[in-house]
Amino acid sequence: MLRRLALIVLLLAAAPSARAVGIEVTPVLVELTRAEPRAMLVVKNLGDGPTRYELTVSAWDQAPDGQMRLAPAPEIIVYPPLLEVAAKDERKIRISTTAAFGSKEKSYRMFIRELPPPETPAEKGTVRFLTKVGIPVFLLPARLDLRAEITAAAHAGRIAITLRNTGNTRLSPGKLKIELLGADGKPVSFAEADVWYVLAGGERVLDVKLPAEGCARARYVDVTAAVGDGSVRARVETPGGVCGP
Repeated sequence: MLRRLALIVLLLAAAPSARAVGIEVTPVLVELTRAEPRAMLVVKNLGDGPTRYELTVSAWDQAPDGQMRLAPAPEIIVYPPLLEVAAKDERKIRISTTAAFGSKEKSYRMFIRELPPPETPAEKGTVRFLTKVGIPVFLLPARLDLRAEITAAAHAGRIAITLRNTGNTRLSPGKLKIELLGADGKPVSFAEADVWYVLAGGERVLDVKLPAEGCARARYVDVTAAVGDGSVRARVETPGGVCGP
């Protein structure tokens, strides 16, 4: 029996288009509004033969550790849900919604999954890699309110960080900046933590190991997260340093 392994590629960049193995999708993020509750995507087959794809959409929530939590979303309509794209060719996909737009942003994930081609005798016993691409889909509120709160606590060489989205739209902070500061307020070391999205009303909880370099001299730890054109910051006092046991 032919064994198949699915390769999931999550498109996180804000680029206008992105490529996975054998496929190019444009755009990589969809925003629907009350005034324009529909959008168009283009799927291009970069391979040398025709490829079939299945399209599905799920409601998207996050656990505090950032893991996706998905649920059925019949209110998001994708057409066609199945398509075949010839080699080096492209097809257009329509996405729309019957959902009501509210005061808080709604989040979804559209998945474009490559389907296996008919098996031939020569392929029996081989492994085939199939591509699965995830596209964020957002239903925007009429007015965006971008706000956040951040708290932190340092102990035994680690720092626990909670970033709360207190606004009505997603946050995309990218990398959290963590600075260890001496008694004079000057940096003695630094670290970073990746945060992809914090969805509206959600939070991310991180536990980050602090660098050993300069930990004994650290009297403060500053954690900064980008929020739109600004930022939020938490400062932790560490009079005894932040080295582990």
